[in-house]
Amino acid sequence: MRDRDRLQLAYLAGIIDGEGCISLHRQVSKNGFVSYNPFVKVEMVAQEPIILLQAMFGGKVRLRRTRVGCQPVWYWKVRGDGAYQCLVALCNYLLVKKAQADIVLRVWGIRDKWKHLSLIERQMQEIAAQEMCALNKRGI
Repeated sequence: MRDRDRLQLAYLAGIIDGEGCISLHRQVSKNGFVSYNPFVKVEMVAQEPIILLQAMFGGKVRLRRTRVGCQPVWYWKVRGDGAYQCLVALCNYLLVKKAQADIVLRVWGIRDKWKHLSLIERQMQEIAAQEMCALNKRGI
């Protein structure tokens, strides 16, 4: 990997550390099975880092209007396999949100999207979701 690529990954990891969120989204199927889908998102006033994140990792970008007198905010979000691939690339550069990335990599990396999760895999996801919730609690 070139130095420029490493620098760019480190820069984007810093953006996610400072302005982003890494979490698991709870989903309940029609038959009542619960699963967790990883996501990574960033919200900030500057557009350039958001465009770079989308160019490197896909996902969706939108501009959100805020209160009167405040600047609009750029929003980027990637989910599922895209979020997993993003965290695989950035994990070694994350500092603040490394623990959240490790949870996603542990849980999402073992799954097989073509089969139903076993009871043990569902329990592992539930424990991981509780860990993530504790890490993402505001004020910590």
